[in-house]
Amino acid sequence: MKSKARTPIPRVAVIGAGVTGALIANELSKLREKNSIGEEAPPRYDVTVIEQGAIGNGSSSRSAACIRQQFSTQATVHGMMYSVEYYKNFAKHVGKKPSEANVLVQNGYLFLYRDPQRFQEAATTAVMQQQWGLKDVEVLGPPEIRKKFPFVNTLELTGATWCPSDGFLRPVDIYSEALENAVRNGAKLMRNTQVNGATKRGNLITALKTTRGNVPCDIVVNATNAWAPRVSQMLEGTGLPIMSLKRFLWFLNTNHAPGVMEFPMIVAEGGQYFRPENSHQVMLGHAVDITPEPRFSNEDQDVVPWEYDLENADGLGMQTWMELTSWVPVLEKFGKEKHGTTSGFYGTTPDHNPFIDYDPYVPNLIHACGFSGHGIMHAPFTMKIVCALVEKGTRQWTMELNGKILDISIFAVDRNFDNHAEAMVI
Repeated sequence: MKSKARTPIPRVAVIGAGVTGALIANELSKLREKNSIGEEAPPRYDVTVIEQGAIGNGSSSRSAACIRQQFSTQATVHGMMYSVEYYKNFAKHVGKKPSEANVLVQNGYLFLYRDPQRFQEAATTAVMQQQWGLKDVEVLGPPEIRKKFPFVNTLELTGATWCPSDGFLRPVDIYSEALENAVRNGAKLMRNTQVNGATKRGNLITALKTTRGNVPCDIVVNATNAWAPRVSQMLEGTGLPIMSLKRFLWFLNTNHAPGVMEFPMIVAEGGQYFRPENSHQVMLGHAVDITPEPRFSNEDQDVVPWEYDLENADGLGMQTWMELTSWVPVLEKFGKEKHGTTSGFYGTTPDHNPFIDYDPYVPNLIHACGFSGHGIMHAPFTMKIVCALVEKGTRQWTMELNGKILDISIFAVDRNFDNHAEAMVI
């Protein structure tokens, strides 16, 4: 009797080895078919990750790496609730013991407001978040703020919103552990490999052309974020309206002052923010209007113009610190202990929601990009959507997550950007 020929395993090529690409590769590599008696068969997908540099080459290694569930769109709130739970249990997703892969620090997120109208808008949004299932988000008045956060200057405050289950992440551990587990499960990782074109049959990509030879594939995932528009163009996909915007982070030494790690992520009304980085440093940030750099190079990621350098007494870094000291006066004593400035690129869309969708012109190309500064926190949710797209093989407008049907059309590549703009962007 002739043995039955084995059906070829679909080949998935993930371009980009940051957190998003790493989690997608890890999840797809774990999927297994079951045979007729319930035993595990070979992997359902043959996964290859292609990275032009070292893993985490782009924004993932240069991110503020915060995570919050306080958003203004329902699907994103549910997705971020899923992401928090995923990162809380990250170790089990990568085959580790809990003590070996602790990547989430839940210090909370505190949004502070002086303007009554902006506070009322934030309070209204918080009520919607509670209705959507985010039960631990709170609206606080000045007396409650003073009680919970005595280090905050409440003299001019109108109020705040607070979610204790928000916090920040350890991205290097996330993409390193996820890729390591993907490789253990059979995925291939191609570092320092440039994608420079594709072989196609009609509109379908059949192989990626790289500096290390052709990579045959049935599905391609563009997880390159700020690089995504040029990757899509190279693969003859749709034009992605993603702006590459430089963002800066500033680090101050605290001389191991007590209580530093107890600070939450604090966001002032003007968008200035800070959080603890470790027991001896705090991180400051502020997203401001800046000229996009669509043709940036790898090296450009770390170029810090003088006007954004923390060493410049009149630069944006020191201005951000000075503004934050008016909200949290204790920061003033850290301003003379400068540690340094880092930078990287946001991949920003017109409505600040990402693209997670099949390309309308290249039916086997999935885009997972344009996160507008939220890529790492969004990555588990992104992974769930991408895996659903891979499994279904076509564009999807809804998805089940934790028993709820979510509208994921807000992540469509060709959506109307006026319909679902994300209001809570830092």
